[in-house]
Amino acid sequence: SPTAAGERAFALRVVDRFGGPVQEFDMELLQVLRNTDGPPHRVRLQAPFARELRPSDFSPDYATIGDIEPGRYAVAVTAAAHGLTLSEPFEITEQGGPFVELRLAQGGELGGRILDPSGQPITGALVRTDSNLQFEGGAQQLFGPMMAARIAGLFTGAETRTDATGHFHFGKLIQNDYALHVEHPDYCPALLRNLPVSDQPLDCRAVLERGAVVHGIASIDGRPTAGLVVQVLAGGDSKKAIESATSGEDGTFRLPGRLRSGSYQIQAHRPDAKVNPFQMLIEIKQSQHAFDIGAKDREVEVDVTIATDKKLQ
Repeated sequence: SPTAAGERAFALRVVDRFGGPVQEFDMELLQVLRNTDGPPHRVRLQAPFARELRPSDFSPDYATIGDIEPGRYAVAVTAAAHGLTLSEPFEITEQGGPFVELRLAQGGELGGRILDPSGQPITGALVRTDSNLQFEGGAQQLFGPMMAARIAGLFTGAETRTDATGHFHFGKLIQNDYALHVEHPDYCPALLRNLPVSDQPLDCRAVLERGAVVHGIASIDGRPTAGLVVQVLAGGDSKKAIESATSGEDGTFRLPGRLRSGSYQIQAHRPDAKVNPFQMLIEIKQSQHAFDIGAKDREVEVDVTIATDKKLQ
């Protein structure tokens, strides 16, 4: 493809939905991050790069944007009477970058249906849009707050509930790649990712599993203990805590969400052990054990105890 005039630069042309030129708008340069299982993520630069473009910046149809470090980028454009519009990713090298033409958008639509395992509609499920950039477990605590400002305003946050037929619908969304969170108190939550919202309506569906409620007694050396932090981890080699609860005055606990069928690990530690990470790790090892949830289980009782006399491997 042709390169833009000048080094470390690209040329930008913006048109409306009819193909007519638009030469008065605000532009922001975005960084493109790799996504291992879907379309790349477009996020704001750590040092913002924004321009107000006016007709005098164009010669004749393209404006040249320069002085950009080599890398992979996209642009976000805001213009009157149009929704925020994001370009496809492009590459800038020391020699220059491409000619980028961006057609302004009015907003996208996303809809679908939420069903139970038998194919019956689920009424009243909460469906919430989110950025497609998702972190799991501890990574969410580490990277989530840091990335929040870099994705703010690049997607439309909205929520709705399914109707009597299980359908939901969102309109006028910023065109980007989305994730959907689906929740209902009688079912396990679901996360749908890599949903490209464009000017063509997108229809998707999710099947929610019933799963089981997990509860039990948390103790130290067999004595029910209040205030213990109980965590459930996905089975296998995963170290991701997927649910947690704190034991009550009588040592009982109940996980806030339902868990789908499968193998898990449960563990506990005292909250004050957090000031001593080594002690917390010891208590986790002393309490950790596996349990299973069957496909037909709706309630599972699992006790967890910190055995202080347990010999660690």
